[in-house]
Amino acid sequence: MNKQTIAIVRVPYLSVYNLLDVREEPIASSLAGYLDSVGAAFEVFDFHLDRSVNVDTLIEFGARAYILCVRGTGLHWKYALKISQHLLSKTEARVIFYGQTGKLQYWTSPYPERTAVILHDERTIAKELGLPADGPNFSSDLTHYPYGLKYINDLGIRRKFFKATIETTRGCHYSCKFCFINHGTNYVNKFTRRPANLVVSDIQQYLDNGINKFWFYDAEFIGADREHYPEVINLLTRLREQFHGQVEIMIYNRADTLERFGNYELLAGAGIKSILLGIESLHDDDLKGMRKGQTSATAINAIRKLRENQIFCNLSFILFNKTATIQSLQENISRLADLYNEENFIYLGQTLYFSYAFESDWAPNSQMRPLSNKTKLSGSTSSTISPSEGVTFDPSLEPFAEICRIINYEQIRKLCELNLRKEDSGLTEKHKIHEWATLLNLLTLNLMQVALDEFKSGSLTIHTVPSYQKWVYASFQKFNNSILPNEIAYTITDKWGDYEGDWNGWEHQIPSIF
Repeated sequence: MNKQTIAIVRVPYLSVYNLLDVREEPIASSLAGYLDSVGAAFEVFDFHLDRSVNVDTLIEFGARAYILCVRGTGLHWKYALKISQHLLSKTEARVIFYGQTGKLQYWTSPYPERTAVILHDERTIAKELGLPADGPNFSSDLTHYPYGLKYINDLGIRRKFFKATIETTRGCHYSCKFCFINHGTNYVNKFTRRPANLVVSDIQQYLDNGINKFWFYDAEFIGADREHYPEVINLLTRLREQFHGQVEIMIYNRADTLERFGNYELLAGAGIKSILLGIESLHDDDLKGMRKGQTSATAINAIRKLRENQIFCNLSFILFNKTATIQSLQENISRLADLYNEENFIYLGQTLYFSYAFESDWAPNSQMRPLSNKTKLSGSTSSTISPSEGVTFDPSLEPFAEICRIINYEQIRKLCELNLRKEDSGLTEKHKIHEWATLLNLLTLNLMQVALDEFKSGSLTIHTVPSYQKWVYASFQKFNNSILPNEIAYTITDKWGDYEGDWNGWEHQIPSIF
């Protein structure tokens, strides 16, 4: 038993089969850095980096308090709440939800005397834990604790995909309707930037341990305030001069702030190899409805300039948003297809964040609309633990959305499996897998276009979804057979089917308690 020890828990945020996203949770590593600095005993449990962790592991550890690190996106809420049910009913410990907790303002704890909800601030949670609340601060002297390094030797082939995850900012200047950041209180300040010397120091400790791939896990790297530009330039310049050619960095950014900043050459020179670019939609009415504050033209310009500087894009879309229509879906597919038909389209990355994503709600909403329950779509839309029943987008789009979900599942899981296999493949098979992955985007866009045409014509309906599912599987099988060796040409659905019970596959590690 560890009655004086604090357990920091990184809960699942992706489906169990996604083995490629091998990185730490910076909410956990920043908190660990703080606890380490004030001499508090702690242990980190990470469901993604250590696949042997389960709820029994946590219970048997016997901590005095369990800190469940949560974000406003992904599957965090679903699993944080399930884990808390086990801990509260089977231990006497306190359970604290920590991080991007704005969504919990509508949650009522069954054990209020043993639970707390704390926003993403180390000093605030230290006070809650009865620890010194005058330790290092994010904006001045807090460094990350590289807890992920303890897993390195046990990751096997996944070791090659490990990225050190570092925060350079917290918060966001913008107030997009679809985003969790400005719904509830998630941070002490609207936007905070860490000093460059702390970021450089964090990078160096990972480099000293053989890690050269990094993810700056910010909501927004550059920011809207031009007064921050000297600090951004200072950091990028230091990265270029101190680590030139040594590091590969991925960042999050909006297209409009990227365009205003404009120094793409400096970004590339600093080792920025990839940007997760918040596009959301290439249909301007969608962007207005989401209060995104940028236009589709701005996004397209940023994509092209990134490509010119050989920086890869990971384009983030929310096709199924509150204002989505057949027209907006068509415009998004057409415009993205046009971009893939331009030169060097490989820099556009995969369409994983395009083929299926929906807008969440963050507060009780009487305008939420129910789905038919005749598809499996609700399994994914309910995974974000919405405070209201139903979906934000027009439920008449459900048949097309269900086909997009199936396309996305085949895409993501097959890419995960083949990327892992590629590491141990011979040269010929490596080339085949690369060819498959390159052409996958074109297949995806083509399938989406055909499905949308069928939906527009009235052929794809809630009643004909099963036959179109078979068409998707047959299309993937034909595509796989045309490129891949027979032993890996199977479709994901043929081999694995859909998960029973828990939609995302964590049911063995985190079983339902009720």
